[in-house]
Amino acid sequence: MSDDSTPTGTDHRAILFDMDGVLVDSERYWVELERERILPAAVEEPVDPAEITGMNVSDLYDYLRDRYEVRESREAFVERYDEAARRVYGESVALLPGFESLAAALTDAGVGLALVSSSPVRWIEVVTERFGLDVFDAVVSADHVERGKPAPDVYELAVDRLGVDAGDAVAVEDSTHGVAAATGAGCSCIGYAARGSAGLSRADRVVDTPTGLRRAVREAVGLGT
Repeated sequence: MSDDSTPTGTDHRAILFDMDGVLVDSERYWVELERERILPAAVEEPVDPAEITGMNVSDLYDYLRDRYEVRESREAFVERYDEAARRVYGESVALLPGFESLAAALTDAGVGLALVSSSPVRWIEVVTERFGLDVFDAVVSADHVERGKPAPDVYELAVDRLGVDAGDAVAVEDSTHGVAAATGAGCSCIGYAARGSAGLSRADRVVDTPTGLRRAVREAVGLGT
């Protein structure tokens, strides 16, 4: 895949980063955990982790219950995820290469920054504390809204907190549900295909390397490369 796809445009006023699969490389750990441990414990039928990527854990339980026979309580299901999250975010994940310098350049240029995630606040705080991320002007979790991704609520709240119009904001997403949420809110969207481009066709631009992502973000706010 090329990093030279159609640009989202220039001079946007805000960049909204998804956490899982964008800010940190957590999705590769979650896919293995979900496929081998979490989902088999919850449902008898096989569930492809790609089907649920980008969903809030509470919404996920409802999603599975509506489509499969779930054999454990919501409380047990969430605790299983919480236990895994403590290891994934506290020990395993790495920060997006070059994020600190990119964030500094965006902040110096007066660009608003938000972290917009389906993860619970308690998981987000593990990441922000571990990596010392105090650069965000807004942090929005699915905990803060009635509906998680793919509904647009998290992005609508993020642009409201940043004080910008959705059309002036660019989201960075790596999943079908995330892209749907961002575009549904009226934001432009850069798809980050570090794990493959399936499901990112609705993004305005798709890149597949950290270098390509940093370049696309800078171009979206008129900073060039």
